[in-house]
Amino acid sequence: MLLTPRRVLSFATILALVLFVQACSRNLSDSDVEKIKAMVQKPRIGGSSGDEDAPLTMAGGSLSLTLWGTNDGWILDSENKFYHPDRDTRSAMQVEYWTADNAPYFFKHNAEPWSIIVNYARNAVNRPVNFNTDADGHNLSVSSDTKAKLFTFRRVGNYLLEHPRKGANITFIDFTSGTDRATAAPGCSLIPNPNGGTIMHCPCGGGGDCGIVIHYCRSTASSAACLP
Repeated sequence: MLLTPRRVLSFATILALVLFVQACSRNLSDSDVEKIKAMVQKPRIGGSSGDEDAPLTMAGGSLSLTLWGTNDGWILDSENKFYHPDRDTRSAMQVEYWTADNAPYFFKHNAEPWSIIVNYARNAVNRPVNFNTDADGHNLSVSSDTKAKLFTFRRVGNYLLEHPRKGANITFIDFTSGTDRATAAPGCSLIPNPNGGTIMHCPCGGGGDCGIVIHYCRSTASSAACLP
């Protein structure tokens, strides 16, 4: 597999998050958590190509969310939504979906707002997390099922969030709008959307082994991850 700078960054992101998730399960002290936080933030080197891309990465396991390529952290608004700090200066151009050891699949943005629903379940109890933008790809936000109380996410520094629900796994990711849904992506299927149209329904591997990388790009970006 060709390791481009973008792909190296994505793999480094996922590896750092896996290490963080494993460490958090050991009831570490506050000082240990601070050391892990510094380790996770260290690879944050300005996105995949200089300042062009400031991606948001979601990794399975304990469902961790990380900002990259920005000097500002999450913004929590009055509606208990976490916003990317670059709300109107960047656009979500495409999303990488990966599961297990399969190569990432790229979903490019169309003329719709992005709407991605990540189902996070333990037994019959689901606490989904939603990723949304407007039609231009601006205002990238993360929100959650109200019962999960998004503001209780474990917040480690300004760049890293962890879902508060323990012992759950990502069961599947639904791309409900924002990308082509006429042909199923590898490993995914098309299912009816109760609101009309179809949903790209993408399952996760065992233990919630999957994730997404939302490439949040400047309008002047020329790197492959940011091209329409």
